[in-house]
Amino acid sequence: MRRRTFLATAATALGVSLAGCAQPAASLYVSTADEDDELAERTSRQVTNQTAPVVHELATSGSVTIPEDEWRPDTTRVTEHEGRYYTFSDEVVDVERRKSYTAELDLNPPNTEGQSVELSALPEPDRELVGELLELRDVTQTGDGPEIGGSRVYSVAEEEQSELVPEPAYEFVVVDDETYGLSIGDSEYTQFRTYRYTAEEVAGSTAEYAGQIRDEYLFTLSGLSNGERDLFETAIEEQSVFQEDEATEAFRSLADEIHAHKAFELTEDRASGWYSGQWVLEYEGAVYWVTVDHNDWDGE
Repeated sequence: MRRRTFLATAATALGVSLAGCAQPAASLYVSTADEDDELAERTSRQVTNQTAPVVHELATSGSVTIPEDEWRPDTTRVTEHEGRYYTFSDEVVDVERRKSYTAELDLNPPNTEGQSVELSALPEPDRELVGELLELRDVTQTGDGPEIGGSRVYSVAEEEQSELVPEPAYEFVVVDDETYGLSIGDSEYTQFRTYRYTAEEVAGSTAEYAGQIRDEYLFTLSGLSNGERDLFETAIEEQSVFQEDEATEAFRSLADEIHAHKAFELTEDRASGWYSGQWVLEYEGAVYWVTVDHNDWDGE
């Protein structure tokens, strides 16, 4: 299955206001991670339907070559496949110049006089181009002129097969008895990369992988003040605690204690005063997966 090289935009999208959705000053999320499978699931990537074939090939053969418009595995986390755990790395092995073509759809054309074609009659690359545009119909308001625009990268072979690029043979496309205006705009060259992926097995079982995570990241949270203890135990009971306007002193000191230890993942910006990270910790004999989002951090 191909991951199409495509960018689509709705010119008149339904308005969805995000105003007023301010982030809280600080958040603490806590969930149990005592069991091997709980911890392994939190810290590894699960294979999707799209990436399953290439992940299976990587796990079997150790390497595979993949063009950029096909589904590629994640290289940022360990991936679980059939009970074993792998890391993937990639390198560019080829760079090719290809053309990217823009296209627009008019959902309510003023007239439909001209050459038209059923979507199903178009070659596969053209069906993909139009199909991706049509996926935005439900979130787009009709107006004057083309409402949806996008672009797709075509290989030389796909260009030769196409009936839409470089010069379209049709002005309209018919889908489920609905006729839409279709126009093809400018093209530009872009770099198309091919990658070689390699796999390394890091653990042969869930228990082995969870043990590795504990060895590297687990620490004991202890010596808390009454305020810190109340805060953390509330987060355990309710799975989360939010500080809306300003982080309390108890939250700041608790977050500082957690932040001082090695995080499984951590993103921070000292200049802007925020960080977000995940930790594995033990508290009173139980293991927890903890996420801290701190937007009121002093950067220390």
